[in-house]
Amino acid sequence: MNLLALLDVHSGLPFENNIIVNTNSFDEFQDRLNQRVALESRYFDSMDSSRGESFKVTAQRVNTTRISACYHSASFHVTSPPLETYHVIIPINGVVTSNHHHREVVAGQSLFFTPNDTVDVVWGRDSMALVLTVEMESFLSYVKQQYSVIGEITEPSLSGVVDLSQGGGSLVNILATISRESQVPSSSLNRSNVSRHLEHLLFEGLIFSHQGMKKMIDLDDRIKPACVKRAIDYIVDNIHRDISLADLVKETHVSKRTLEKGFSSSCQTSPMAYIRRLKLSRIRQELMGSSPEKTTVSAIAENYGFYHASNFTARYYQLFAENPSETLKK
Repeated sequence: MNLLALLDVHSGLPFENNIIVNTNSFDEFQDRLNQRVALESRYFDSMDSSRGESFKVTAQRVNTTRISACYHSASFHVTSPPLETYHVIIPINGVVTSNHHHREVVAGQSLFFTPNDTVDVVWGRDSMALVLTVEMESFLSYVKQQYSVIGEITEPSLSGVVDLSQGGGSLVNILATISRESQVPSSSLNRSNVSRHLEHLLFEGLIFSHQGMKKMIDLDDRIKPACVKRAIDYIVDNIHRDISLADLVKETHVSKRTLEKGFSSSCQTSPMAYIRRLKLSRIRQELMGSSPEKTTVSAIAENYGFYHASNFTARYYQLFAENPSETLKK
C-alpha cells in the first residue's frame, strides 16, 4: 500500500501549511510536541544521538479529532501514562515498533491504542507516520447515535496491530481526501459542518478497518433481548437478501408484536427500519472503499436489494446528508 501516493504528497509531509514542530534539537522537539500537539503527556528517550537529528510535525484538526504527520530522522523511544483518547499510528515510511505487542509496524499497517492503554513504542530512523488522536466522548457518542447502541459500551480489547489491507482501504482514502483538501486555499475543512462530517467519515473508517470494532457494533449482545439478538444475527448473515418481518418471526419463534416491542425498547427502531439502516450503512462503507472507475452506485445498491434509484437515493440522503454518488467520488 503506497500511502505517499494515496496522500498525494510528493515531498515533505501532509498538512505542510500547518507546521507545528521543525527542529534539529531533540529537546526542543519533545518540549514543543507536548506543548502544542499531544493532548496527553509523552515521555521521550533519544536512542540515536550519534547522528544529525531532524524532527518535523504538521497537524490538521478535523472537528474534535487531531491528525498529525510526523517525520523523524533519528530513532527514539516514547511512552505515556494511561491514555484518555483513542490513538492510532499509521506508518507511511520506515518502522514503528510496539514494545507491548513485540511487533514492527510498517506501511500498510496501523497501531491502535484505546483509552487506558499506555504507549510504549520506538520510532525508527527516517520514519514517517500519521497519528490520529480521537476523543473518546466524541467517538462513543457517534457510535451510540449511528448504531442505536443503548447504555454504556464496554469495549473488547481493541489495541494492537491492524492490517489495513483487510478493510482499511476506506480509512486510508478518507485520510487522503483530508490531506488533499488541506492543500486547497480557503479549504472547506475550516467550515464546522464539513469538518464534523469528515470526522464522522473518519470514525466509520476506523470502525471498519478494525475487526474488534465491527464486532462491538454489529454483534452487540449485552443489552438486547434474546429474540432481538437472534434477529440481528439473522439479519447480518442475510444482509444481501430481501428480509421480511415474517422471516424474522419465523427465525426467532416469537410473535410479531413481541419482536417489534423488543426492537423498539433496545434499538429504538422497528425491525424493518433496522434492516434498512444496516443495509444503507454497508452500502456507504462499500462506496467509500470504491471508486467510480471500478463500480457504480446502482451495482452496489442492487446487491443489497435497492432496485429503485430515486427511492434509494432519497433514503440514503436522509440518513447521511449526501447523495451516494458524492460518497463514491470521495
